[in-house]
Amino acid sequence: MQLLGETSFTKKITISVLEKFETKIFVIGESCDLQTLTITKLTNKFHAQKQRVSISSNETIECVF
Repeated sequence: MQLLGETSFTKKITISVLEKFETKIFVIGESCDLQTLTITKLTNKFHAQKQRVSISSNETIECVF
């Protein structure tokens, strides 16, 4: 259940993010309905993306050595 005003707050977050997150916001917007996306789910999606990048970076470093 969404809190009152959470949808508008989530939309404000997606609009005001830094340039480095623009592609992530675009992908999230294409794969999810921003009208029903909660702040918690949006935050979880950012954390998941950060973990995927971290894992990819670690695998790349291990392959070099």
